[in-house]
Amino acid sequence: MARQSSSIGIAFDELARIDVTSGDEKPSLMSQTEVSNKIDQLLGQSMKSVDDVVRTVVFQISKHVKQPEGKVFVTPFTYQDTKMSSTFARYFRAALEAEFGQIGKWNAVNQTRDFKPRSMQITRDLAKASGAEWLLSGTYWEQEEKIKLLANLRNINTGKPLAGAEVVFGKELLKSANLNFKPKNFQSALIEQKAFAEDEFVSGQLQVEVLTNKGNENLLFTKGETTKVYVRVNREAHIRLLYILADRRRTLLYDDYYIDQSKVNRVVEVPEEFVCAPPFGAEMLICLASTVPFKKVETVKEGGYLFIKEAPPEVVARKIRGFKIIKEEESHQAEAKIVITTMER
Repeated sequence: MARQSSSIGIAFDELARIDVTSGDEKPSLMSQTEVSNKIDQLLGQSMKSVDDVVRTVVFQISKHVKQPEGKVFVTPFTYQDTKMSSTFARYFRAALEAEFGQIGKWNAVNQTRDFKPRSMQITRDLAKASGAEWLLSGTYWEQEEKIKLLANLRNINTGKPLAGAEVVFGKELLKSANLNFKPKNFQSALIEQKAFAEDEFVSGQLQVEVLTNKGNENLLFTKGETTKVYVRVNREAHIRLLYILADRRRTLLYDDYYIDQSKVNRVVEVPEEFVCAPPFGAEMLICLASTVPFKKVETVKEGGYLFIKEAPPEVVARKIRGFKIIKEEESHQAEAKIVITTMER
């Protein structure tokens, strides 16, 4: 990302005179608090674009690191605690990767394409397989007419936080860049999430975990990308995969996939590959596991999908889960969910 002669550039020139570690400013002395206040004041007044926000985040992080060097894996930031992403998050990630290449000896790395998860510490393993030493992740929060962005840089091997950043900026910066900070189907996606959170299968005897080739959090796929799905269970079980599209239609991606004793407690790849296609927005993958076969649900085949007949989300949830088991000691059920944001390039 090219440097620009702008108000943010002037602010960074001013900040270059300040030694945050010692609290020194030449020729006078400043306390750590005064330095922090000075930084906030200068940067807050100078941010005029999303790129300025990016530079501010990287600047704050770099000031906490004595020798900024190594390879950084940047994950898409997500909106509040929803795990949903956006066009802003996609742009922000790319801009962060470019900016890291201009600070010290840091460099951002791209995700490796030939990755197969071997444990459930998927984000760490994915970053390591991509050759990274550091992991940058974060969230952004809506505060009336402003956005508060929180970033965290941590060591991949130890999980220890190295540095953080907190930046507040006006929503008008996103509007001027034609970027959305929430998916367009945000409200309907929340309704689906709430419906499938009620009466969730919980068992002390059966556990199931689900993930993709990009992990199980901060998930952002663009049109044409392929997706692989992996599951792990702690005992033999039947697996059902339900996917809720951005337009709220529900489709069975895979039904009654049986995991036998030889694959228990192992990350198992579902024998299908999926491609990111319209509609786009916040979507959800639900993995259900049962020690007995699921009751069949009525579907309609359309455009390569097996759609479940239209019904309120709570009704669909009951249908795909099946009946509760009366004799709990004989049968067990469990489920896991992940949120995926899809969009065009």
